[in-house]
Amino acid sequence: MKKLLLSLLVATVALALLGGCSSKLAQIALQVHLVKIEKKTDGTFLASLEFTNPNVDPINLIKSTHQLTLNGLPAGVLDVAEPVGVPAQQRYLTAVVLKPSSATASIAGSVSYQLVSVLTLSIYDNDTEHYKTSSSGTVKVE
Repeated sequence: MKKLLLSLLVATVALALLGGCSSKLAQIALQVHLVKIEKKTDGTFLASLEFTNPNVDPINLIKSTHQLTLNGLPAGVLDVAEPVGVPAQQRYLTAVVLKPSSATASIAGSVSYQLVSVLTLSIYDNDTEHYKTSSSGTVKVE
């Protein structure tokens, strides 16, 4: 009987120790989508990005860089330089100036997009992790 209890105790302790060694990054499911693009009167573009956090924990985003493709052509880069806290199970919307490529000037109306995002996340205050995600869809250029 004592051997059985000892075996169960050792197994429980081993599971508890090994279960605590999982990576926080593996649990992240942050999504980034392009909501709209506005063409300003001075010829610049303003893109609205939506960060969606389906996790039960908030996510601290230090910065992010997004490569944008419109209608299959490279359209430019979106940089979010200020830190952002995305609340648990909520969305966060931000507007970013698009650093356009030469193909962007002729874009108008409804276009298909692909967004490849590299996010720098703050994990446990001191550590940073890079997380890559992508999305695609259709967006209207206003």
